[in-house]
Amino acid sequence: MLKFIILTTVLLLTPSRWATQILASNPSHVQQLSITNNCERCNLTGANLTGANLRSAFLRSADLTGAFLRNANLSGADLISAYLTYGNLSGANLSGADLRETSLTDANLSSANLSSANLRATNLRRADLRNANLRNTNLRDADLSDTNLSGANLSGATLNGTNLSGANLSGANLSGASLISPNLTGANMTDANMTDAKLEKVNLKNVVLCNTIAPNTMVSNRNCS
Repeated sequence: MLKFIILTTVLLLTPSRWATQILASNPSHVQQLSITNNCERCNLTGANLTGANLRSAFLRSADLTGAFLRNANLSGADLISAYLTYGNLSGANLSGADLRETSLTDANLSSANLSSANLRATNLRRADLRNANLRNTNLRDADLSDTNLSGANLSGATLNGTNLSGANLSGANLSGASLISPNLTGANMTDANMTDAKLEKVNLKNVVLCNTIAPNTMVSNRNCS
């Protein structure tokens, strides 16, 4: 049986200041999850699920605000409309997970595996996705504004209608990705690779391009200093 530690106090870094937020998960809900792998609409705020095996877990609409899920296995999990704001999911396995309309604002997803996951209309604003694996991931209509995607693998990903304004895509792999009508205003695409990517209705006027590989493999150094 999984043993979970309930953390009732979590320090969260807000955009403007450090603030202490009391996050108290429901002990019975944590126990339910550990026994059944099913916890729809549960209160798991601030729960320590580090390294937990939650493969194919049913966590639809669960509140995991500020939860610790570092290196957890959530492959194939149902997290539709869940709340993971400020969650720590660094190194977590979310491959094939359903995260439609989930809130991941300010979440740490660095080096996480999100390959083939469904993040349609998901809120990832200001999330840390450095070196994350987003290969073949569905990010249609998702909000990735001000997100750190440096070094991320977005090959084959669907980014149609995605908000990438202010995003850091330096060194990102976008080869074979679909970018139809995305918002790239203010995005940094230094060293990004867009080989064979599908670009339609894309405005690159206010995008930083330096050593950026275009779909036709031509390199743009427009904004190199």
